[in-house]
Amino acid sequence: MKILLFTHSQDIDGIGCAIIASKSFKDCKIEPTKTFDITNNVEKYIDSKEIYKYDKIYVTDLCIKEPLLKFIDNDKELKDKLLVLDHHKTEIEEGNNKYDFVNIIIENNMGVKESGTSLFYKYLLDNNYLEESKILNEIVQWTRQYDVWDWQKENNYNAKKLHILFETLGYKKYLELMNYKVQYLIDK
Repeated sequence: MKILLFTHSQDIDGIGCAIIASKSFKDCKIEPTKTFDITNNVEKYIDSKEIYKYDKIYVTDLCIKEPLLKFIDNDKELKDKLLVLDHHKTEIEEGNNKYDFVNIIIENNMGVKESGTSLFYKYLLDNNYLEESKILNEIVQWTRQYDVWDWQKENNYNAKKLHILFETLGYKKYLELMNYKVQYLIDK
């Protein structure tokens, strides 16, 4: 199965999605995307027809905007392949969650704030694309806590350290290091 993942490139939440996607799928192209570039980046893939070569397309920790959402909704093939998983309240306020393929969830049924990584992790587990592990649970939880600022409430400085590591290394080196550590700890 060929996977295309558009994810936020500017924080550990988007990169957390890239980490778990790398662990879930053998053939996964990751498109790190800045906040305001998501719609244009997806549109470029549609215009070039390259997007149709993928079996599944995910947009995590970001949301596509109109009129591209309506275009996708009217394209049966794209609509069936594409899934948006986001947690930003502004996307609901803008009405971007009116499509079946867009899932914007701010908090779970227990009142815990969600992040892009926590939503994607739950999706991957629920659909048997990924096996749960202690290290992935920790990375997802720490990423979520940092992204929604629960790390302060929980006094979880490991979440803050993850962010510092990301800021120090940058997107590519952080992703490479985390993928290596995850694989090492799972194989151990």
